[in-house]
Amino acid sequence: MVVPLPVGEPDAILRLVEIALASAERKRRPPYQPSGRFSQRWMVQAMSHQRLVNVLESNLPGPPLPLYLMGARILEVFQIGVVQGNLTLGLGVLSYVGQLNVDVVADADALPDLPVFAEGLSAALQEGGIRVP
Repeated sequence: MVVPLPVGEPDAILRLVEIALASAERKRRPPYQPSGRFSQRWMVQAMSHQRLVNVLESNLPGPPLPLYLMGARILEVFQIGVVQGNLTLGLGVLSYVGQLNVDVVADADALPDLPVFAEGLSAALQEGGIRVP
């Protein structure tokens, strides 16, 4: 789903409301569903040349109860994405047992100011009332 994100609003709460409204409006549309190998190949080739999207973001609800692996409790879970084509920044957001875990994956050569982005993301989350360790 391609959603233009209204990120210019300086107030974090109003910005979140605008993003939620834009996302909700796009979710009412039928999803784009490429099918077959031809469509997959076309999509992979198009990723290197497209200019409509510059960040890939994925947010999923995770398990509300703790998970265990061989008897050990899993403390944190992250959704790690990949960057490809000219999408040089990816964000993964996943909830897990009351946590909101965010990861940033990027092409460091294409985004030399990535630390500035990460600091801004952290500040925006804190401004929105989310505790950032």
